[in-house]
Amino acid sequence: METGQRWAKIAVEGDEDLITTKEQVEGMRTGSSGGGGRGAGGGGSTAMIVGGDGEIDEEDDKFDYDLMYRTYERIPEKDRPDLPDRSDPKFKVVMRELWDKRQAQLKSAMEKMADMPTVLESLIKSLTVPEELSLALEELAYLLSDIDIARDFYILNGWSPLLHASQDTSVTESDRAVAVMAMGTAVRNNVEFYHWADEDTMNAVLTNMMLAKEQGAVVKALGGLGSMIRGNDIGREVWRDIGGEEGVKDIAIKWGHDVRVITRLVTLASDVLNDSSDPLTVSSWGGNDWCGWTVGAMRKADDAGAQEKLMKAFKILKTHCEDGGVEKTKLKGVVGKMRKGWKKLDDEYKKELDKLADEVLGDAVGA
Repeated sequence: METGQRWAKIAVEGDEDLITTKEQVEGMRTGSSGGGGRGAGGGGSTAMIVGGDGEIDEEDDKFDYDLMYRTYERIPEKDRPDLPDRSDPKFKVVMRELWDKRQAQLKSAMEKMADMPTVLESLIKSLTVPEELSLALEELAYLLSDIDIARDFYILNGWSPLLHASQDTSVTESDRAVAVMAMGTAVRNNVEFYHWADEDTMNAVLTNMMLAKEQGAVVKALGGLGSMIRGNDIGREVWRDIGGEEGVKDIAIKWGHDVRVITRLVTLASDVLNDSSDPLTVSSWGGNDWCGWTVGAMRKADDAGAQEKLMKAFKILKTHCEDGGVEKTKLKGVVGKMRKGWKKLDDEYKKELDKLADEVLGDAVGA
């Protein structure tokens, strides 16, 4: 790597980590991939570069904001900031602010990589100091996405205080949820870490979900859960054994009014079903209730991004529901309402959504 470049990598499930070059960042401005496939640097992974002086030299009128948006979409949802709707007049302004903020975060984290064991020891101590806990958890939620850092953290006996933070009722609900996120981030890294999703850890996740009163807390807890059970047979089995699969149904009922929570939940359900054919898994994560919750959220969602996620989830969920889990006329009405809201979107994105809507309707089209 060239002297003066700082690098950062963000793990994306199913993709390899990569190091982005200045040429790949240039692709963000021009719309080209900079010699590495799709997006900002090729492949499905997401990574960003900060120059030696910590700044990116750019001209706003040449920046490809649509490509930037798609790049952010490839960041795991629990690590991703809330993205603006592409039809929002302030879309470019918000995306640029998010981009600059991420650059600053990456620079800060990577500057600490030089002496990571010492940094981890300090963070582990901070987990036991109330006034330092919040910042330590935020740092760990990011840093534990690195396989080597996660392994070192576990070897340095960091798991126990992190688990304690996720269960400590004397700290804020938000901090407990971030602790769950951090644990999930570490577990998902590698099959070597899957067994960290043990009974104690999973009970902490379930407790956080069931007791959460704030939307943000339950969304973060669900994000941590997803990281622990996607592709992880060990985690899924433990989750089932502690009654977690019934727990998520209770969450769906309790938070059925909240589009963001239901979107996160049904997306997780569809991923689990897509990942496993185990009869016990299918019976717990499939069924007409799941289809009903998804369509209910579609009816309430007014953001095209959320609608897209819900439709993708429904495509999978409906194969595990009787007759698609919802009346065809009702489904057509919900999809028709969503389509009316897509008129102001750019043509390419609208075509993608229309195609997805047709797939959701299936044989209901023209019925």
